[in-house]
Amino acid sequence: MKRIIAYIFLIVLFFVSSVFAQSNYKIELSGGKIYSTLQNTLLPYWDTGWSFGITASKKINKEIELTSSFKIQNFRFQPGRVRFPPTTFVEFIGHSLSVSGGENSNVYNFSLGIRVLSSSGRISTFFSLSGGLQYISQGKIFITSIFDPVNLSIPSTSETYLYNNNRNYLMGIASIGAGISFKIISKISLITEGRLITTFKRTTSYPILSTGIQYSF
Repeated sequence: MKRIIAYIFLIVLFFVSSVFAQSNYKIELSGGKIYSTLQNTLLPYWDTGWSFGITASKKINKEIELTSSFKIQNFRFQPGRVRFPPTTFVEFIGHSLSVSGGENSNVYNFSLGIRVLSSSGRISTFFSLSGGLQYISQGKIFITSIFDPVNLSIPSTSETYLYNNNRNYLMGIASIGAGISFKIISKISLITEGRLITTFKRTTSYPILSTGIQYSF
């Protein structure tokens, strides 16, 4: 899967490099907060995080742009979301379980899309549609198990991974969005976009709000 991510990143870099030799292109660097429902499906032990991305777009006419984007999302591990069996059951088998640590999870997505623009002076608004691939890399969750039956004077301690985590998923995605850009100077604009992403595996939708800088060639 890491090889797939590398190939996708190389495609984006190739697309971006062509910008410097042609006109009617734009480059965007953006970042923002993720308010995700992935924690209800594929990332149940991780909370909202951040997103960083690069987007290259080509203006077809005054109202249409084609886009190519690569985004990285990071979700913070939240130990309080991990739940163990009831206390009475744990005491019965002589085990005590606790979370000793955990890794953040990362999501990578690559998409191609279209933007419909409406401009008035320095301000432009747009509506976007896109589709592509998303790769989810779950972080590891470390669990400490203490076995302390009554007839042992020295409890035994071991560390393991929480079952059913540290998995990877590759899936298709589609998204719709809307945004606004404000031209600061002739070639540089400030851009803000809200986007709703829907996954095709264990279907879920979540929004991303990002702000960044756009440079026009």
